[in-house]
Amino acid sequence: MEDVSDPLSLGSLPVAPPVSLPAQRHWWSGRRFGWFLGGAAVGVVGQVLVCGYWLFSFVSMVLYAVPDSLFTATAITALAQLVLFVGCVGAGVGTLRRNRNLGIGLIAGWAAGLAVLVLGVGLIFWAA
Repeated sequence: MEDVSDPLSLGSLPVAPPVSLPAQRHWWSGRRFGWFLGGAAVGVVGQVLVCGYWLFSFVSMVLYAVPDSLFTATAITALAQLVLFVGCVGAGVGTLRRNRNLGIGLIAGWAAGLAVLVLGVGLIFWAA
């Protein structure tokens, strides 16, 4: 029996030369780190504004003995903290596909700002 060649066979195909991919830059390099710092700055500044309002109201209650102002300030601060959380984390998750560093910066800035301000308020109460 003879070997019959396949009429649909193209024979051996040429092998394509290897293609080199562009080198990946590190996330902290140049422009990418700037986006991360920008997102983190937005989160931290938001925390400073929200918690700074509460701290100012607390100090005014202690100095001027206006007890209703602290409850109102705490309620406004809790609502503003919720808005800041939804804004930073929601926008951070939303931008992860388009600009990963900005998204991570927003989320990290919100969390880091909250942690630093909670520790700062704790130190103020501990020192007083």
